[in-house]
Amino acid sequence: MKTDSKAPPVKKFMSQVLFTLDENTPLTEAAQFFASHRLTTVPVTSDNGMIVGVLSDFHLLRALLKARQETGHPLLLKDVKEELDPVVTIHEEDSIVSAFRLMVQSPNHRIYALHGERLCGALSPKDVLLYMAGIKDRNDEIMDAMVQKQIETILKELNDTRRQLSEYQQMFHDAPYLMHSVDLNGKITAANKMIHYVLGYEDGSLIGKSLRQLYPPENYKEAMQGLETVAKLGFHPVVNATMTKSDGSLVRVDIASTLKSDDKGTPIGTITVGKLSDTYRMINYLQRAAQTTGTRKTPRSTKKTAV
Repeated sequence: MKTDSKAPPVKKFMSQVLFTLDENTPLTEAAQFFASHRLTTVPVTSDNGMIVGVLSDFHLLRALLKARQETGHPLLLKDVKEELDPVVTIHEEDSIVSAFRLMVQSPNHRIYALHGERLCGALSPKDVLLYMAGIKDRNDEIMDAMVQKQIETILKELNDTRRQLSEYQQMFHDAPYLMHSVDLNGKITAANKMIHYVLGYEDGSLIGKSLRQLYPPENYKEAMQGLETVAKLGFHPVVNATMTKSDGSLVRVDIASTLKSDDKGTPIGTITVGKLSDTYRMINYLQRAAQTTGTRKTPRSTKKTAV
């Protein structure tokens, strides 16, 4: 990332003190660590010191509850990697303007500064706020009017993006089609009202589940292969698939998928749109018609017997 010569570098703003948790830490110990240090987010590192993700207090709470309900035995942080937010990094010499843009796009609004390949600091809205409030040591000339104007522009872009995203999310949620998104591991990250209704789930209950929840066991492998196809080609043409309803019954749907990428163009998952297949509708209609005919009483004969 190029440094703006007119803007101060990240190292002038970042926090030097940085807590981390090893991925082999048990969830209960991580909870105690959060509580004792009054933290809201912590980077999680691997054995070789690389950051594998960022853990928030909410995600840790959700992982603890899930572990108690579903596994009943202690888990390590590496067992719940799907709960971690992706890591956003920047070099300590990069400009605060570039950092601010990354910070507002980051899932947890925190980014991590590197000195070469080594982690050396963290930057959050709080660090910039402390500077703006005059609490953090600073040179009054460190952020000139032009730099502040650039940050204001970024904030305006963020507000516009949020408004457009809100409109998109509403369209997604209320669409008359079966729509859902999954990450590249097959975890459902979004699902609209229609797919919940058709498959018999309460609204929102599919989010966080696996593709195994949507497809019968014999079709799960095929669904994951379809995910690989989307990641490779950028799309998957319309196919007729079988989905599993909450009561175990099956429905036939016509679905198509496209690749979903982040702001940097990195693939992060898929968006799938579907509808009940016409074949399924016809068979379903014929079955109901047959049931209705089968339960209809046969009229009594009105023919009189000759005497």
